[in-house]
Amino acid sequence: MAMRPQISPLPLKWRLSLGFLLTDELFAIIAKNKEKSLNRWYALGGGLSFYLTWNIASAVGILVGKNIPDLENWGLEFAIAATFIALVIPTIKRPSILTCVLVSLVTSVVCALLEIPSGLLIASLIGMVVGSVYAKAAGEKS
Repeated sequence: MAMRPQISPLPLKWRLSLGFLLTDELFAIIAKNKEKSLNRWYALGGGLSFYLTWNIASAVGILVGKNIPDLENWGLEFAIAATFIALVIPTIKRPSILTCVLVSLVTSVVCALLEIPSGLLIASLIGMVVGSVYAKAAGEKS
């Protein structure tokens, strides 16, 4: 939805291609310049590079992963969390966004400790609601 004003005017083949390639990482790099128009070639190049890298890494993991000893002890579970932390930190530019992030963080930890199913989804929703309420109460503009 955030990219709709920039992608809607594009021809169908571009909308389908960019929609297929759109990931969190691609969104983070192309959405940061909302005041500028979308450079479709830049977005396509970024999306294709992410897509190819993901597929090549997945193939390597499938073929080679079973031969790596003690893979469970490498602590790679944190890699996904670190990626999302790196994506979120640069977007914190207003107190309402910081509030949203902090509430989501605390709620997700509580849900994990209490072993609540769908804790991440619950934390995300609560964080967005609290952040929106804070923004309205503080009179922040988008």
